[in-house]
Amino acid sequence: MAGPFPYQLGAIIRSTNTNVQFGRLAPVCNVTVSFRNKTEIVPAILDSGSSRTVLPHRLTRALNLMQTSDKTLVTYSDGSEEERSIYIANIFFLGFDFPRHAVITRDFRDHILIGRDIMNRHKITLDGPPNQFYIE
Repeated sequence: MAGPFPYQLGAIIRSTNTNVQFGRLAPVCNVTVSFRNKTEIVPAILDSGSSRTVLPHRLTRALNLMQTSDKTLVTYSDGSEEERSIYIANIFFLGFDFPRHAVITRDFRDHILIGRDIMNRHKITLDGPPNQFYIE
């Protein structure tokens, strides 16, 4: 089992030296995203409410992510829906590797949402009162 990892209020995006604030304590870790010999480290929230892993759209250009011919209908928390393209990216965090993982992207997002498509592959304990999480 890896952890405990502390919940955080914010994180730094190393490539742009941008400080991202989440507005609340959250299960946050740095994620290495790579494709075609290009790599970026981006902060992520483990989001049990998200069914898919969502990357900032800027990574499609920065890492030259491969777009598949598939699209998926995404329903957002406000009930709105949108069809989104699917991209392939290599994802690595906290010692766990997810090569050639299908992701969607979203404009105006600075951080990653790690969704249940990844979280359900491992046992993850989100331990709210002590504000820490574990993964195995």
